[in-house]
Amino acid sequence: MHPLTPKSAYDIGTSILTRIAQRERDSLKAAVLRALHDTPLYGSLVFRGASALHGVYLHERYSEDLDFFAAPELAADACAAFCQAGLSLEARPGAVPVYARRGTVHERVELGVDVIAAHHPEESFLIPQEAVFRAVTGETAPVRTYSLPALLARKLRYVMRRRYAVDFYDLWIGLEKHPEGAGEMREIVRRRESALTCGGCYRAEAALMNLDSLETTWQAELDALMPRVPAFARVRRDLAHWLPSYEAGEELTR
Repeated sequence: MHPLTPKSAYDIGTSILTRIAQRERDSLKAAVLRALHDTPLYGSLVFRGASALHGVYLHERYSEDLDFFAAPELAADACAAFCQAGLSLEARPGAVPVYARRGTVHERVELGVDVIAAHHPEESFLIPQEAVFRAVTGETAPVRTYSLPALLARKLRYVMRRRYAVDFYDLWIGLEKHPEGAGEMREIVRRRESALTCGGCYRAEAALMNLDSLETTWQAELDALMPRVPAFARVRRDLAHWLPSYEAGEELTR
């Protein structure tokens, strides 16, 4: 057996610490969500984002933040509550993110809580449902969130306008594990676009161009988030088949 080089030993140690922090962050998420359930805010916040997608439905990768939708008039109350819980506050346009270091869990663990204070088209026709968040440590918490197809529809919106490997992975693994949700996802896309006054469009070609730009960095971007990264070629082939194209005033294709 050959001795490790300093670099390989450093990489292994960094990987171990990353995995520990990820598990402890997931445990902290469950604790925050359980505590939130016992407050009057619970019925006013809708759990969303990658932590909802994977913590409730897919259980395939780690995510660093807790994301919520809130009616604009309630966002300030949510922020005040999170601050009272000992979390520090930093504001930015369109959202109210809260970041916390919780030494009682692990001094290196950092958790972001993002409360989006904005009206979204899906609010008019999507109804949140009761579900269960499950951390990788096995801890659970009750949550209010949207259906899997609704969360995937938002990921579809993301891949049209930004170039993050995690967005494409989330969309791909969701449709890979639950292909029966593709039809509902497309219907949500159609209804969302109909609700937008600006028109908008979903074009598979635009998403695939964004995906192609990630080919050389695909493995590196996803390595720390999951045990096994799927081959880029497979993900691209499947998404080229699944992604809908839609323009305002038209029906979804495929």
